[in-house]
Amino acid sequence: MAVTTAARAGAPAVALRRNRRPLNYYLWRAVSLWIPLVFFLVFTLGPFWYMLVISLKDQQLEVNDPAVFPFWPFHPNLNQFEDLFARTQFPRWALNTTVVASISTLVSLTFGTLAGYALARLRFRGASLLGIISFVTYLVPQTLLFIPLNIVITRLPVPLFLVTVVFSTVAVGLPLLLLVVPPEKRIGWGPLAGWLPGILLFGIGVALGLWGLTAKGAALSEIELGGATNLSNTLWALILTYPTFLVPFCTWLLTGYFQSIPRELEESALIDGASRMQAMLRIVVPLAIPGILSAFIFAFTLSWNEYIYALVFLTSTGNRTIPVGVVNELIRGDVYFWGTLMAGALLGSISVAVVYSLFVENYVSGLTAGAVKG
Repeated sequence: MAVTTAARAGAPAVALRRNRRPLNYYLWRAVSLWIPLVFFLVFTLGPFWYMLVISLKDQQLEVNDPAVFPFWPFHPNLNQFEDLFARTQFPRWALNTTVVASISTLVSLTFGTLAGYALARLRFRGASLLGIISFVTYLVPQTLLFIPLNIVITRLPVPLFLVTVVFSTVAVGLPLLLLVVPPEKRIGWGPLAGWLPGILLFGIGVALGLWGLTAKGAALSEIELGGATNLSNTLWALILTYPTFLVPFCTWLLTGYFQSIPRELEESALIDGASRMQAMLRIVVPLAIPGILSAFIFAFTLSWNEYIYALVFLTSTGNRTIPVGVVNELIRGDVYFWGTLMAGALLGSISVAVVYSLFVENYVSGLTAGAVKG
């Protein structure tokens, strides 16, 4: 009993001695952890802080005076934000950007999920080659694509453009449908049970598109759809062109994530009587939510911040997006309205920052899930 009491009495002293750490430990911890963390926070949050400071300063008294300390607003006010909403169409630009980014992201995720699942799970010739081609397509710079896309958008009439999109979509979707549906379940399909209809539809769609770019096909531009003879200066020009660089990356990212999910889960569902589509929607897609969220963040961020296509395809002030509208309206020659410009940039970047912060954990796990196997 005495030994036990003595041990208990000496326990706090022993624990106190064990918790004492040398000064070198705290110095090393500060050098290896806290100092890099401070640099990281300054590097990450510094631009947002600088935009906020400039947007709260007075344009004449503080922004243009080099003697004033640039990283603190000594006389903060909201005049720059008032000018942004009063002198520009920023609310309309924000609405246009939201519509374009949302629809483009939804379309890209839909096609990217289906294509990624097909490349990861369906065994057919050329699957690896198609995966490489899809990723190489994403690597093609936009500066090489906006000229031919601009020709198509400005010269191809709306009816022929829509017909070409429908024919091409059906042509691509029919062979993919044949990969999903087994041959024994194609009874009653008739000619649709082969690959030839898809090839013919694709050829017809391409032929119609090329004919629409000729002089005779341009005569159809007199036909209006929704008040526009072509897609130039409309939001549909961005909605239909953004997936050209969003779908390839979403496909490549989701292919790696689908490959990390065990096949045995789908095989069990197929044995229980589920179709391939049911197994994908009920088994694979719920497990692939982190990867899908990663693709969502990437697609939404790119479509929100995209500048080249929006600058070329949209000409009127009311149809512009935030990146183009803020730059074109607040930079006039060599005159920069820094306060209003920073206010617009801050409001435009907050949305993407909020979306990223909400799903950052799933974003990191989705990017790293397909990096290793096993």
